[in-house]
Amino acid sequence: MKKVTLLLLGAVALSGCSHSNTSPTDASQLANCQFVLREVDGQVVVPHEGIRPEIGFSEGLKVSWVMCNSFFGQGKVEQGRLSEPQLVSTRILCSNADLNK
Repeated sequence: MKKVTLLLLGAVALSGCSHSNTSPTDASQLANCQFVLREVDGQVVVPHEGIRPEIGFSEGLKVSWVMCNSFFGQGKVEQGRLSEPQLVSTRILCSNADLNK
């Protein structure tokens, strides 16, 4: 899967936790949050094989993403930006060819 997709999911996660004040996002705002990807570039994301594409954050900013493959690792927030420098993923063939890119 392309790194662009992973970065897009991270951006979706941060925007889902956004609020009206101007303080930067920190790790405590993401703890125990879970987000479902519903739309990309104006196109509705349809769950495949009964799996909803989602990203979740547990205590300590442990990151887990589920699409047809799963991603997990340790995230960090620096200067209001989320990064996951060392993600581990499964590598199964997805039934949706677009998810295999």
